[in-house]
Amino acid sequence: MGGMVGTGLLLLAWGLERRIHGAWRLTLFLLLLGIPATLLRGGDMASAGILLLLALALVAARHAFDRRTPLGGEPLDAGWVVAALLALGTVAFLALFAHQHLEYAGSLWWQFAIDRDAPRALRMIVGVTGTGVLFMLGRLVTLARRRTEGLDASPRSPGPSPPAAR
Repeated sequence: MGGMVGTGLLLLAWGLERRIHGAWRLTLFLLLLGIPATLLRGGDMASAGILLLLALALVAARHAFDRRTPLGGEPLDAGWVVAALLALGTVAFLALFAHQHLEYAGSLWWQFAIDRDAPRALRMIVGVTGTGVLFMLGRLVTLARRRTEGLDASPRSPGPSPPAAR
């Protein structure tokens, strides 16, 4: 759960940068969801405290997030996408490197994610990847919908012109 919350926060960072109100609300929700996730993971009070401080800072700055643009309404920068992919790839690499001594190569990843004997870091990779794929699919659907709406708004013929005044 914590890995998926972290991925969601990483993916919402572009919306916070653009001061979108919807990104502010979702980020606040994920921060508050992350607090019990860190406490249930092992009583990590320091991480829970940091998440609480971030949530309080976000609430204090709520007046700055005044743009009511839909989250899917703004295009993503190529640089932002590369940075997010690098961050997620680095986390996945470190988790795989740390657990390279385990024998999991023969397991299917979907089966591996459910197995309780598998390390949390490796199960987290599956959740983070799924969250990232769902986010990108949502963006693609939004872009496709906007393009089809743009095609539907084709120029119409002006029709008969009103009679000229004499």
